Amino acid sequence: MNTSTPFRVLVCGTNFGRFYAEAVHRRPGYAPAGILSRGSAASRACAERLGVPHYTDVADLPAGIDAACVAVSSAISGGQGTELARALMDRGIHILQEHPVHLTELTDNLTHARRRGVQYRLNTHYPHVAPVRDFVDAARRLVAQQRPLFVDAATPVHLMHPLVDVLGRAMGTLRPWRFADPAPLPADIGPQPFHSLHGMLAGVPLTLRVHHQLDPSDRDNHALHWHRISIGTEGGVLTLADTHGPVLWSPRLHVGRDADRRFVLDGPGTGHLGLGTTAVVGTTGTFRTVFSDLWPEAVGHALDGLRAAVEQGGDALRAGQYDLAVCRIWTDLAARLGPPDIVRPATPRPLAVSDVFPAPEGTRADTDRVDTARINTPRTATDGADAHRTRAPSGASPYTPSAEFFDLVAAEHTATASAPAVAALLADADLSGGPVVDIGAGTGLVTEAVARARPDAEILACEPAVGMRAVLTSRVFSDPDLRSRVTVTADAAP
Repeated sequence: MNTSTPFRVLVCGTNFGRFYAEAVHRRPGYAPAGILSRGSAASRACAERLGVPHYTDVADLPAGIDAACVAVSSAISGGQGTELARALMDRGIHILQEHPVHLTELTDNLTHARRRGVQYRLNTHYPHVAPVRDFVDAARRLVAQQRPLFVDAATPVHLMHPLVDVLGRAMGTLRPWRFADPAPLPADIGPQPFHSLHGMLAGVPLTLRVHHQLDPSDRDNHALHWHRISIGTEGGVLTLADTHGPVLWSPRLHVGRDADRRFVLDGPGTGHLGLGTTAVVGTTGTFRTVFSDLWPEAVGHALDGLRAAVEQGGDALRAGQYDLAVCRIWTDLAARLGPPDIVRPATPRPLAVSDVFPAPEGTRADTDRVDTARINTPRTATDGADAHRTRAPSGASPYTPSAEFFDLVAAEHTATASAPAVAALLADADLSGGPVVDIGAGTGLVTEAVARARPDAEILACEPAVGMRAVLTSRVFSDPDLRSRVTVTADAAP
């Protein structure tokens, strides 16, 4: 992507559009071209803060605007976002439009973009959120190795459209799909917040549970929970615990039996019993960091996709066929579920983790953090001061419970980022003075990259975490070249 010339982006609307404005303002290679709104004080203040013009009429827009983010409700929500998007396309401006958009509107928008020779993308937003992208990437690696046996998913009704998009990306396809109507419930069972249906997506059995209640005066603010997705294979279950993370990996529990039908718990063939029951991949932050970091970064990722499409050119309608399929599935599901139940709940009282898991007497509770075993991932935007840390037993490492799954997450990042950087660094280095020291060698992915980059190097791989070191030692021992050049130690950095 060419970032030498800033991509000038107009932001339309400043309710959810504030996250678009923040993304354009922060992301390298982009420049805010202005704010277009009906003229509210909040929109004028947003434009003033960004130091850009504020417009109230498309006719007043100057030339030189590359793209527009239309974060204004479409006709399906009673707004004029689609009419605005088409008026901007008439001016040769490429469009990223916030969901939801009715199937008919989406088809007409893509056709309009084709006529005007511009690019149009519908942004379902949540597939671009960092933990969801981590889940999708892991799911693609998982289904490449083993056939998926089931998908179990739950969503609030107003986020069902993005859920379908996430599932399509995770499975690598949407087809074939087929759904059954929800089974009727006995009248005397009482109101139920969730409606369930079964079907098939990407040829895989699907169970879908939808929080099918909506407050018409505050439709986005009363979900009982956000996206939760599990994809199961014979080897285990990959789970997105929440739209904002974390991701879980749970290996399949299977124990062999002897001739007397008793469990075989020791000896040959029982090595897999040493696997952790569940690994927590990545980190989670606070709701504040969702708004300040995760969502603007997600918008930036979606903008990168639009910009890449602009640079590549091509037919917007042809490129939008996947989005049309997502919209068709969402429309089918919505029709089967029927209108959501109208509720007007009171303002909820969120509980802190300390309310549910009180700190032991004599220790200070930390109400903003949850203790989880974690695997660091390169993408999680909230990693840092607000990230949840592991409280491991005395003398243990937080990496040990999840070491065997580290490669599942880190291999692609190492191959595409770390390994090339290491190779470039070592290409002309003088190694005559001693070994290359890999501090915090983990499972040995970078150690292996060093060995490939410099076949003449002696390597000292230091890894204090027992679980990580076990995988590292296995990697070194299984490769004759590494075995002859790599020394593994339990040393930590001073």
